[in-house]
Amino acid sequence: MGAPKQLWRYVGKYKNSQKSIAKLAEELSLNPKTVLKWRKRGFQHDAPMGTKKIHSTILSNEEEAIIVAFLKHTLLSLTAFAV
Repeated sequence: MGAPKQLWRYVGKYKNSQKSIAKLAEELSLNPKTVLKWRKRGFQHDAPMGTKKIHSTILSNEEEAIIVAFLKHTLLSLTAFAV
């Protein structure tokens, strides 16, 4: 079949297939849950993975805003503080 990253190319082809989920899963060497997931999706591209909102895991929003304001005010880069 190919690398998992390229499986999305087959989603459209098999999404509306009349074959059973078990037969498609066997044909594609996939878990039946994956085929079922494809059929439920309203789109044919890879679903985005990872966090939906990028945020700092260490700094609060206020701390991050203070640092950004300081760096803009002093015209320093973040690498100037690298240890």
